[in-house]
Amino acid sequence: MTNGLPATQMPAFGNVLSEAEIASLADYIYTPLAEVPQWTEQAIKDSHVIYKPDLVTGDATTAKPVYDADPLNVFLVVEAGDHHVSVLDGDTFEPIHRFKSRYALHGGPKYTSDGRFVYFASRDGWVTKYDMYNLEVVAEVRAGINARNVAVSGDDRYVLVGNYLPHTLVVLDATDLSFVKTIPVTDEQGESSRVSAVYAAAPRQSFIAALKDFREVWEISYAPETPLQVARIKMDDYLDDFSSIRNITTSWGLPETRRMVR
Repeated sequence: MTNGLPATQMPAFGNVLSEAEIASLADYIYTPLAEVPQWTEQAIKDSHVIYKPDLVTGDATTAKPVYDADPLNVFLVVEAGDHHVSVLDGDTFEPIHRFKSRYALHGGPKYTSDGRFVYFASRDGWVTKYDMYNLEVVAEVRAGINARNVAVSGDDRYVLVGNYLPHTLVVLDATDLSFVKTIPVTDEQGESSRVSAVYAAAPRQSFIAALKDFREVWEISYAPETPLQVARIKMDDYLDDFSSIRNITTSWGLPETRRMVR
């Protein structure tokens, strides 16, 4: 707060605020809330909206894009400062479409395996399903108050949402974003943790979740024989995010992963 942070949008306030004011502000920021806000399963269900019921299903073989560009060579530009998304032709770099997004998308868009649908997560917990063929928002749901990112299962069945607030993982049906399950992120002592990031590990038929407040990585299986079961992997240190994980083994005997690249 005093000196700012180079190469970021954080300015210096040392010439505006006194040392006492900066110390007081820091104390305020770190003061625990009297009551932690909750976002219940019912709140998730109540927020759920399907805008295009006729578009929630379908794959890349049952529809034709409304544009002429190669559907496997279009890409998205997330305009973080303006809260819009632009769809660009990968061959010409010409804009195909631009639409308003939820506030502060984070974690990167995640696609279904055929590229037909894409999912966005916003900082304030909204998850959006978007049809890349018809250029339409299909469905939305608010899965939390402060979300980190989403991951899509390799079989296109589930979307997993990692939340800072509340301390949960939320499983959604990838078809229409309807609620499937909440997984509280707690340890054996009942303490809870924020979720730093979630990713899909398709060869293992599982999701991987990094935790900010526990020295653990969680693997959530979506294999038919272990549906949405959690394996807790102890770590030597905390993971805010991760670029590689070594020597992961699980209780259900999946193959060991030597390196998993973000």
